[in-house]
Amino acid sequence: MENFVYKLWTDFGDEVINKVGIFAKKIDSLRKEASKKFPDTKQNIDGYISGTVSVSDAKLLYLLVRGLKPKIIFEIGTWIGSSSMVMAEAARANGNTHIYTCDINDFYSVENEYSNIITRINKNSVKAIEDIPEEPINFLFIDGSLDVQSANKIVAKSSVSTVIALHDFIIPEKGVHNAFLLQKASGFSFELLEPTPLRHPFDTNSSIALLIPKSVIESYSLTPTSKLQRTLRAYRLLILYYFFRISKKI
Repeated sequence: MENFVYKLWTDFGDEVINKVGIFAKKIDSLRKEASKKFPDTKQNIDGYISGTVSVSDAKLLYLLVRGLKPKIIFEIGTWIGSSSMVMAEAARANGNTHIYTCDINDFYSVENEYSNIITRINKNSVKAIEDIPEEPINFLFIDGSLDVQSANKIVAKSSVSTVIALHDFIIPEKGVHNAFLLQKASGFSFELLEPTPLRHPFDTNSSIALLIPKSVIESYSLTPTSKLQRTLRAYRLLILYYFFRISKKI
């Protein structure tokens, strides 16, 4: 993860640093607004709605969208729209990026200034992906639980250069299981970059993992692992995922 992120940081690091304060204020403001609109939703210890991306997540998402410059982004798991908002900031700077975001719930609370960048789809991912007119999808941010069908559809609508960001990649959270389903659907073709604490100047501790295709890995002068290594790693993580989930129930 570190080597890939720092290659993007070379071009957009200063921009991210200047955005950190903006992200923090916008996410806090969004949480407060959503709490007023939906007072019965789960609250954090500060009294405002929980479950949004952190500032560390926001820094990484912004950097990825700015650096990779995807034309079409598909987000699974809109929630109140904090991650959509962060990616929309990067999309606006890129000038040619559009975001499709889906959720079966409707707690979206982002202001209208991003309405020309963000298209909301109030459906599950299997149905929502069919509503995206353009293809392929160039970048995905997944913050919802996938199944075999949704993973297969995602891979089918992706290209050889599509990068996938997975939130909550912490055993035994959904990000780990999502990674396995996508790896299996793709024939274990993705390189998995697990989240690691990133040192100065990035200084972040995000729970976002990345699935990156070989063509992108090589374009950043990084060395891909073999298919056997990728497959064994995916199954090892799956075993750990189920082991800890079962352990929590005992």
